Amino acid sequence: MMFSDHECRELAAFFAKRFSEPSVRTMLARQAGIKEDEDGADPGVAWERLITTAQNRRKLPKLAIVAAKTDATDQNLQAVCNLLGARARIVRNRTIAAAAAACLAISFGYAGFTIGNDDTTPVLAEVSLPAEPVIEEVLSVEDAVVVTEADPVIEEPPEIPDGPAYTTAHTAPEDRPTGPAWRNGRCTYSNAGDFIGYWYAGDELPGRQGEIAEVKLGVNVRMDYPGLHNDFDTRAKVRCILKRGDKVKLTDAAILVPPGKYWVPLYHGDLVEEAPEENLVAVR
Repeated sequence: MMFSDHECRELAAFFAKRFSEPSVRTMLARQAGIKEDEDGADPGVAWERLITTAQNRRKLPKLAIVAAKTDATDQNLQAVCNLLGARARIVRNRTIAAAAAACLAISFGYAGFTIGNDDTTPVLAEVSLPAEPVIEEVLSVEDAVVVTEADPVIEEPPEIPDGPAYTTAHTAPEDRPTGPAWRNGRCTYSNAGDFIGYWYAGDELPGRQGEIAEVKLGVNVRMDYPGLHNDFDTRAKVRCILKRGDKVKLTDAAILVPPGKYWVPLYHGDLVEEAPEENLVAVR
């Protein structure tokens, strides 16, 4: 096992502090391809079980990746997720290690020689794998990578795109236009950046902040999104509609609203490509 029970508990406490909502934890587990036990355990215990399950199924790197995408501005979260992804996916080239052992044996003899006792600092980065056969294995906390060639054979942790995947709250600008957003075409006001409202994206994340999303079903763009601030009211005033097939820029990150639904802020200029006229209008 890569992490000891004590280390798993410490990791569980770390993630439980940041992701205490069961719906968020379940969503991360689902995106990592892990099924949770729904027994109502407290966040610390539930996270410890999830980390242990992910480790046993070799999906800890995937869990680390999806967790890291939630907030690219949290440096502590990024550091822990990068550590999980790198330590669980270090690749050792057995062929190179065997050649190194043979060379060292000529000078020092075979007695007492073990690769695990080398003092080389562990390498926790990744690059492309070599053409010759390699064997992937999980290293313990004490293990280190032994590479004797001039160019180390290593992996780098997956690159995390800029911009958060989602947020759990959003504050609309105090100074914003009111009334229907039809001044210069559908879902528009007068000036670039004028805030319009929020549209419902369903239970799948429509994309990361800055990306272009395609509207799957026609939706109303409402003045407010449902949340604790308005007792989860889903019937705020409608500003305009988005059609199925519209291409919309995610100027701000999507908002995750219990129980696992996404609402997206919309600004003047975010509707970058309109769907054909025959597409259906708002249905939800």
